[in-house]
Amino acid sequence: MSGGPLISGDGVAFATADGTNYLQAVGGGGSSLRAVGRTVGSWETFIVERAGGGVIRHGEAITLRAIDTPWYITAEGGGSGSVNVNSVSRGPAETFTILFVTPHSSEIASGQALPFAGGGGPDSRGLNGPFARD
Repeated sequence: MSGGPLISGDGVAFATADGTNYLQAVGGGGSSLRAVGRTVGSWETFIVERAGGGVIRHGEAITLRAIDTPWYITAEGGGSGSVNVNSVSRGPAETFTILFVTPHSSEIASGQALPFAGGGGPDSRGLNGPFARD
């Protein structure tokens, strides 16, 4: 993914708030999920999947699979417990709702500014605000 919309099949990584560690499928999958990776490698890369494929939008159901493996991230017991990378099937415990916390290009139509975007008028390309999509 390089700034465009998030699409089913894209590889993603998750950094801790301080940016020093990444979520890691310990052993590449089949085990626990920990925030111990110091760089993004195969154990820190997950494939985001959406039933039916295509662009993934805010509020849609997704699954996350360790790259090049059959292992899915699972919320043990459906939630309120451990999160691991040890399931080879997709079910309710492996399904998550994606919520874009900051503006994302799949949520913005071409040339449209977000109503809460700061910065005001058109930029050098004639687009409104800093979050306008070109």
